Amino acid sequence: MAQADIAHELGLSKSTYSRLERGERPLTDAECLKLARIFDTTEEQVRALWMRAHRRPGRPAR
Repeated sequence: MAQADIAHELGLSKSTYSRLERGERPLTDAECLKLARIFDTTEEQVRALWMRAHRRPGRPAR
């Protein structure tokens, strides 16, 4: 799936979804649930992946 497709499913702009994917914006419970359904995985896995992106070295400080 392309970022634009996932962003559309979440009701976000592509740039906002991109920030979410990089861990630069908070992940809401509703977004987590939708992403788990889109990728056929658990909410826990989605949260773990978001946290890994959020904590990665070199991420710009905000």
